[in-house]
Amino acid sequence: MPLPPIRRVAIIGSGMAGLTMAISLQAQGIEVTVLEKSRGPGGRLASKRVPGGSVDIGAQFFTIRNEAFRQFLDQYAGRDSYRQWTGVLFHEQQPGLPTPYHAAQRYVGVPRMTAVSRALSRHVPVQYQIRADRVVRMQQQWQILEESGHSHGPFDGVVITAPPEQARELVRELPQVKQALQDFAMLPTWSLAMKFREPLRLSFDGMSLKDGLLGWVARDASKPERDSGEWWVVHASSDWSEAHQDDDAPSVEAAMTRAFAERFSHGQTPESVVSHRWLYARPASSETDSGFAAFQDSRLAFCGDWLNGGRVEGAWESADALIRHWRESGLLLSQHGG
Repeated sequence: MPLPPIRRVAIIGSGMAGLTMAISLQAQGIEVTVLEKSRGPGGRLASKRVPGGSVDIGAQFFTIRNEAFRQFLDQYAGRDSYRQWTGVLFHEQQPGLPTPYHAAQRYVGVPRMTAVSRALSRHVPVQYQIRADRVVRMQQQWQILEESGHSHGPFDGVVITAPPEQARELVRELPQVKQALQDFAMLPTWSLAMKFREPLRLSFDGMSLKDGLLGWVARDASKPERDSGEWWVVHASSDWSEAHQDDDAPSVEAAMTRAFAERFSHGQTPESVVSHRWLYARPASSETDSGFAAFQDSRLAFCGDWLNGGRVEGAWESADALIRHWRESGLLLSQHGG
């Protein structure tokens, strides 16, 4: 029997890839349902509430190399949702030998990174605090079951933007699909934010490090429209985070605070410290540039930064590539009178 045209799509995850899919499909007349396990839009554009405001604990900035990405942000997030970050940035190619970061325009959400995802989410229906448990094939359509047993659907297509470890669990009743995702993996990162009473007066605003523990440090207050005080964000290296991913938060906070103080000799004790463990922070392989993955007559698909280099812009490009694939495959033609 011929498959029905794609008229209803479920999207699991409301990060950049999920919101891009939802907005773009809805603009083409497709009914979309976005399911998000958190209380707000998810993904790399993450911030944490702290006394006096918030700090960015996920992606520290994003690039706009693809002009179509800028057009998408301007149209749906708004030009006032992000600004260029002109901070002084360094990069260590060898331990202890920092050099200026490569020249590029880097952007941040204002007044926090989540401003971008929250602005995008206003255009589409998102159901929050929905913990999808598995995706089930129902003859020619799909159903999504929650851990509670509640179901969503039927849908003509499903797009999963969750990290590969979670994606494999969602499709565990489809062994061939699960096996096809087996080679994809993400690395963890411990993230720490520290507030100091006085400015540290270091000679940079952000630095990527070749250090056994420290992977990235940045002065959050150097970003535009941040007024929460002298907050610094530290990301542990992937190797250290993986070795300590099951440690308790207080011991991790102590180790990271001590490493930051020893490396930069700032001489202050932080007033406040908050941490967050990202189990799935970045792709384990730098060659994750397949863009997207599609199965089951292309109606079960996967997209996200883990399929396209691990960048915020890569998440948008992944979703954009999947939409073009569906359009070129004729799955969306019916929505345009085809």
